[in-house]
Amino acid sequence: DEERADEFVRRTLGELATAPVELRETLRTYLREDCNATRTARVLFAHRNTVLGRLARADELLPAPLAGRGLQVGLALEIVHWLGPD
Repeated sequence: DEERADEFVRRTLGELATAPVELRETLRTYLREDCNATRTARVLFAHRNTVLGRLARADELLPAPLAGRGLQVGLALEIVHWLGPD
């Protein structure tokens, strides 16, 4: 049900759901790379410090800290990735 998926995304991602795509994609890649910033940087062809900055900003936009919520946040990011932020 699309309405329930949208509600899950809003509850889980908060402001990150509509933030610039590079923040969402950085966090999505970070979670897919087992929370390894160095590998994330390599995959995204970005400097590690750039990745760390984006991750910090993404965490600020989440309604609750990422720690312990990786599965839920990752699922919400996949929904946004495939269905769009709107």
